Amino acid sequence: MRIKQYSIGGVRLRVESEEEISDSGFFPLFRIGDENPVDVTVRVTRSPLPRFGEKELPSDRRRYRITDGGQSYGFVFFADSDHPAFTPYACEVPRGDGIDLYIDYEQPFWDGMIFDALDVGRLFLLRRGAVVHASFITAGNRGILFAGPKQIGKSTQASLWERYRGAEIINGDRAVIRNESGKWLAYGPPFCGSSSICLNEKSHLFAIAFPAKSDYNTVERLSPFDAFKRLIGCFTYPEDDVSVRDTAISFAEEIVSSVPCLLLKCRPDYGAVETLAKELCIEA
Repeated sequence: MRIKQYSIGGVRLRVESEEEISDSGFFPLFRIGDENPVDVTVRVTRSPLPRFGEKELPSDRRRYRITDGGQSYGFVFFADSDHPAFTPYACEVPRGDGIDLYIDYEQPFWDGMIFDALDVGRLFLLRRGAVVHASFITAGNRGILFAGPKQIGKSTQASLWERYRGAEIINGDRAVIRNESGKWLAYGPPFCGSSSICLNEKSHLFAIAFPAKSDYNTVERLSPFDAFKRLIGCFTYPEDDVSVRDTAISFAEEIVSSVPCLLLKCRPDYGAVETLAKELCIEA
């Protein structure tokens, strides 16, 4: 039995497989010793995927979840040009505190593939955490997330803080938010999109800023309702899973009621940094 253990976003995972799992990407930065206690055990098996009689899987999405006989089955589909569009290659089956992961793929296993096959958004929400589309920086001991959709300026604002305020970019594309003992924390995970910026660090979550391109640099505190609408759109989770969707809604409501959330209308310049820093009372 091959075993690898990871600590990601405050959750410790044990991956077991009869086959070797190669290192890839940033995942080796998140490895921990096999002797550590874990929160989730993922049992990986190369196997044909579960079938449900004549029921056809959809052909228009990346992930799809089926409930049959009270058991949940999460399918993930190829997203590359080498395979027919929307052909499933893996299925995760939650069982207690663990997950059985079946993979039907001709290539050797690697850790990036394993975690792609897992529905990590769902996994974290069920354990009091949320994966968020955001550039995550630390300025001093303060964690700040620039959250929002693609091409909105998240990475640009993070880079400006790095340049003008000496901030450290922890992750250029994702963060995991958790509440631990009443404190809101942000973690850098091993997935970072195309940013290639990924550190295994965490910080007190000081504020969440939602950039919006503008001709002027202004900032305003968002009401909990407006902040919720923006934040829930940045969560990664299966929206067709009703129980997880309700958990996501509840968790987002908790965050915006406790963490300052701001709308940063901004240009890509030094003034945007100073405008936000002044609002957050962060001195140069």
